[in-house]
Amino acid sequence: MRPSLHALLQQLTAILLIPLSLWLARFLIRHAADADLWQRALSESWTPFLLGLFLVVASFHAALGMETIVDDYIDTVSLKRWLLWGSRLGLLAVVALALLALIML
Repeated sequence: MRPSLHALLQQLTAILLIPLSLWLARFLIRHAADADLWQRALSESWTPFLLGLFLVVASFHAALGMETIVDDYIDTVSLKRWLLWGSRLGLLAVVALALLALIML
């Protein structure tokens, strides 16, 4: 049986998050102690791009997961609609603010 698009997207984002999470952990370990290193690292071209990519992929993965949870555990259609709308709007706001902060660096 062929998996649905939703499940396929969840798996794809989970796979993408593995190397991005490893990169982010390495980046934080190497640069967390020194503010000057942090500034220099963020001025490199790849660092803001990878941070932004991590934010977008992780947020999309979280939105897919929230959709699964709401679909599985909430029976009321109107409540389901409000919870999905609210979670998507909240994630969009967080990602937009984080990307704006990255751009302004």
